Amino acid sequence: MTKIAIMQPTFLPWIGYLAMFEYVDIFVFLDSVQFAKRSWQQRNQIKTASGPQWLTMPVKSKGLRDQPIIDVQIETEANPQAKILNAIKTNYSSAPFFNEYFPAFERVFLSEATNLCELNIQVIRWLLQSFGVQEKKWVRSSNFDFQGAKADLMVNICNHFGAKVYLSALGSKEYNEQSTAFTENGIKIVYHQFQHPTYHQAFGEFVPFMSAIDLLFNEGPSARRFLLEGLKGLET
Repeated sequence: MTKIAIMQPTFLPWIGYLAMFEYVDIFVFLDSVQFAKRSWQQRNQIKTASGPQWLTMPVKSKGLRDQPIIDVQIETEANPQAKILNAIKTNYSSAPFFNEYFPAFERVFLSEATNLCELNIQVIRWLLQSFGVQEKKWVRSSNFDFQGAKADLMVNICNHFGAKVYLSALGSKEYNEQSTAFTENGIKIVYHQFQHPTYHQAFGEFVPFMSAIDLLFNEGPSARRFLLEGLKGLET
């Protein structure tokens, strides 16, 4: 049965996000829905000597409250990419595999993309390659005319691609289970209960749910093994 995941393009995502690509046959970047300011779409965390630190990509939002994700533009005047890269350098320059991966990451991050969605997808694809995750078929929802909201939208996307297994984030469980649409369309929901592995980190006690670059810079070629460990409890 065809398996699908449908997720908004996340900024510097955590390893659980990347692991979804290992499980599914099709990954849909949900970029046609409304942008949520100060969400995972524009920020994420890295580990520092003083604890987790938010890295936020500023975006143009004045008068654009209802804009879809695909339209969101980066606020480039203050050169935010350089500031974010500097924060990453400051906290990871001593990581075992920083020098191996950072130059390529920097090139991707400093691309000419001024659209947040474009940048996020470019970085996600680079992370998948760096983690050795086979890139499955991926599409952007904005290239289609999918209708509906919440569960109905998910079901319409599943039906379009003939997917009968929907890998859903745990945060969507409430509205999924309030709907009968999945059952009526013969679609099985599998919840992404990723078992976060523990790996080598700097700065003391282990802190989970950091951006995937944390694992990559600290464990290098072994990063894929840790990512796969987190999928062990996922229903097949």
